[in-house]
Amino acid sequence: MQQVRRPSCHFAFCILRFAFCIKPQEWTTRSCQTPVAGRSLTRRGDTAAAVATSAAASQNAKCKMQNAKWVRCCACWLFASGLLLVIASTAFAQRPFAVAEYHPPADQGQVAAMVSQIGIDQHLGEQLPLGLPLRDEKGQQVALGKFFHNKPVVLLLVYYRCPMLCTQVLNGFLKSSQAVKYTIGRDYEVVTVSFDPRETAELAAEKKVAYVRAYRREGAEVGWHFLTGSEES
Repeated sequence: MQQVRRPSCHFAFCILRFAFCIKPQEWTTRSCQTPVAGRSLTRRGDTAAAVATSAAASQNAKCKMQNAKWVRCCACWLFASGLLLVIASTAFAQRPFAVAEYHPPADQGQVAAMVSQIGIDQHLGEQLPLGLPLRDEKGQQVALGKFFHNKPVVLLLVYYRCPMLCTQVLNGFLKSSQAVKYTIGRDYEVVTVSFDPRETAELAAEKKVAYVRAYRREGAEVGWHFLTGSEES
């Protein structure tokens, strides 16, 4: 895209040039020391006194003119600086934004191809495989049906090592279980199963200790189970 040249920069340069072309001696502060008539002159009559008074008045007038000129120079410099600042900020605001990296639409690209291979197979009305072999947090072989008896069971399928959603599932269930009057272990059972075969019983034990401590109710250690399984399971 072709950019249009604006005259603002040239105008600001002219203002700076006008401000800084002032002679150096005009920026120096001059002290106006008014000579006092008759202090350094001897009394030689009215003529000498009149001459001294005229010279003092002339010096005062000259000093006032120099001060006025110096004030005008300062005012001009301040005005030029302020105008330059306004022009520079306006020019910067009119600059186009940097071109961001292009990302393909959500239904295209490599990520879309990977996500398209993910699906959910519903098994409505079917029964859980209660004979499925798993390992508890102690590393012992157990069947899934061991935890299904005369109490309701909440089944959580998660990763134990997950940077985002799986931790949110466990944390969300923890808050929900704390908000109800029913207690884990006394009123119902919780079975948390990791579907990552690389996760170990030691990791499951660490998760159990952390979440049972955060639950802060007695009996949760016998009613909240953290299980792992093999790739075949």
